[in-house]
Amino acid sequence: MQLFHDVLYAVAQVRRSAIALLRFQLVYKTLLLVVLTPLAASLGGIGLSLISPADLANFKLVNFLLSPLGFVSIFVLLAAALTSYHLEHAGMLFLLATDKGKSRGKNWQHSIQQIVRHSYPLLKVSVLQAASTMTLIAPLLLIGLGLYHWLLTEYDINYYLSELPGEFVLAVGLLGLASIAALIALGVWLINWQLALPLMLFEGMAVKPAMKESRNRLHGNRHQLFIYLLLWQGLRLGFAIPLLALTTWAVDILVPLLPTDFDAALPWLVGALLLVTLAVIFISGIDSLLLAMVTMRVYQIATPGRLKLGQDTPRHLPWWFKAGFLGVLFLLVADNYYLASHYFPKQEVTLTAHRAGGFSQVENTLAGLESAIESGAELAEIDVQLTADGRVVVIHDRDLMRLAGEPMVVSQSPLAQLASVPLFSKNGQPQPYLASLDEFLGAAKDRIRLNIELKHFGPLSPKLVPAVLAAIESARMADQVVISSLSQNALRQVRAQNQSIPLGLIVTASLGSQNLEGFDFVAVNQGQLDSASVVAYKQQGLEVHVWTVNTQVNAKRAMLLGADSLISDELGAIREAIDAYNQLSEAEIILRRVHQLLR
Repeated sequence: MQLFHDVLYAVAQVRRSAIALLRFQLVYKTLLLVVLTPLAASLGGIGLSLISPADLANFKLVNFLLSPLGFVSIFVLLAAALTSYHLEHAGMLFLLATDKGKSRGKNWQHSIQQIVRHSYPLLKVSVLQAASTMTLIAPLLLIGLGLYHWLLTEYDINYYLSELPGEFVLAVGLLGLASIAALIALGVWLINWQLALPLMLFEGMAVKPAMKESRNRLHGNRHQLFIYLLLWQGLRLGFAIPLLALTTWAVDILVPLLPTDFDAALPWLVGALLLVTLAVIFISGIDSLLLAMVTMRVYQIATPGRLKLGQDTPRHLPWWFKAGFLGVLFLLVADNYYLASHYFPKQEVTLTAHRAGGFSQVENTLAGLESAIESGAELAEIDVQLTADGRVVVIHDRDLMRLAGEPMVVSQSPLAQLASVPLFSKNGQPQPYLASLDEFLGAAKDRIRLNIELKHFGPLSPKLVPAVLAAIESARMADQVVISSLSQNALRQVRAQNQSIPLGLIVTASLGSQNLEGFDFVAVNQGQLDSASVVAYKQQGLEVHVWTVNTQVNAKRAMLLGADSLISDELGAIREAIDAYNQLSEAEIILRRVHQLLR
């Protein structure tokens, strides 16, 4: 019965506090955008300046994160995220604590004042919690690294992922058990810390005593906290899903009403951007308020009679704060207008066949290349490596285990030997074999452009780049190829020897801003693709190629975010999605981008 009463109270509280909630969230999100985010970025920039940006992307990032400086970077990022969470959570707690009588309607101002006043202890508790979490992450990283070197270094990693041999299953199982243990320990800690904030805010406790006392107060009440956390998950979905659906429906209704002329549609687009912004802020605010209600409810159960709601009389914020906030709000509206008109207007999207031909044929084979040409792909991406006799062969893995069941290492074998090994056939098709870059260039000339990815395992061979460029020059195809790689050093070697071939950096993971001067495009994992990174790439004049996009849903998302080329295995389906996108008007695309934010 009490639980049912609490649900009804939560619904009534959200309704009663809606205006104050939206006001607080607007001010807090503005402070986050104007003060906290630039501050965190500046501190991060100081740390990044200590090392080369080239070391913070792709596989080098793993080595960096396992270093002492990388470990400190993880800690700083975690502490910054926790600080943002605690500031907002504290604001919601104050919003609840003063939502009574005459104070109603003004409590959002009181909440802003209080989180500013308590910013230092909130930062301190964030640092302590981040340090505690790092004590769990450190052994987990060491266990993963040890298992990799113990069990998974004999063959190429793609062999382990595709064939799932016993040693791979063992390594994943052991790491999974260690991860589960770490997650359970972290979950216990998070529950024990749940009352630390109200103890600090309402009883004036110092940080460390509050964290210890939180565990003591929760003794015998942890099951209730767990039930309320489940209730929070249900209520947040119950509020968020209808509101998101309503906003999405409103945007959908607006699409057919748009004028066909972009300039005439621009005011509507700005209005849609503002609608989405307010909707997202309000929905995230409801989520934060519901979690604060859980904390407050459990605190009242564990500490009966300690907190007198409405004990603080809110004061108005100073005039200069309000004036500054209105100024920032005006700039945000102007920024929305600018984004709507300059958010990289309609781009013509191309299709790139992944590993020559996608799933239709065996990867990186001449048969796959022919399939890519037949599908209408504008580019075919291929992987090249250097053989033992200095020739360039087209293959992705460092050995032939996955493709042929042979432990033959590419860099230790001559081209003739590699090309004589029959690969596993696909769907009863003729037996495929590896081919040289020269053969691929001859088959592609004047028919399809090639995206040549430079692969190397271990130190970059000084002979790889000259050999690839010599093959391109011999085929007279410098205007029909682009070159990409995970290695900035390899690409800069290409640029030093050839000024005309477009170059692209493949980004699998990164920390901080990369030095992309001299490159023409980036190839981004679709899981990393977001609007902020695409805007940053576009501002540097770079095309964005996205891999590996194999569903129409992901294709639409990538194109709406601004992708210029989709690298795919499913050429037919993605070709269809690209053709449909290329027929949309500029206004439709921008509004659909707004719609995409709600998905």
